[in-house]
Amino acid sequence: MKLVLTVGTWYQLDSGRFVKRVKGDLVEVSEQTGAWLLRVGSAKHPGGEAEAEESQEQETLSTGGVAPEPDSEVEPSEPAESPDEHTDVVDRPANAANRATWDAYARKQGIDPTQFKQKDELIAALP
Repeated sequence: MKLVLTVGTWYQLDSGRFVKRVKGDLVEVSEQTGAWLLRVGSAKHPGGEAEAEESQEQETLSTGGVAPEPDSEVEPSEPAESPDEHTDVVDRPANAANRATWDAYARKQGIDPTQFKQKDELIAALP
């Protein structure tokens, strides 16, 4: 599928390397990637709306007059938890935070902070 980029910059994975593409570039992509680029508004068909409708008609004709079913891989997956639910994730303190803040964070993580003499050692040991 050939598309024209409408975003400033996009890095396309091509043969294991990333190739920088810029706004206005004509790119050749797979059907799945093309559908994603069109859905998020990052690309458009090169001939505009007329060509987009024509290509859709050709797809319908090639499937015997039946509209093709969308791939399950193209569908966005739903998050496992809704963002409204409470989670027990504790935010990691900034590196510039004082030792007492890091000690409290270490205890919440189940690590004894008294085992470490320096704050840097404690920070390195924490997830």
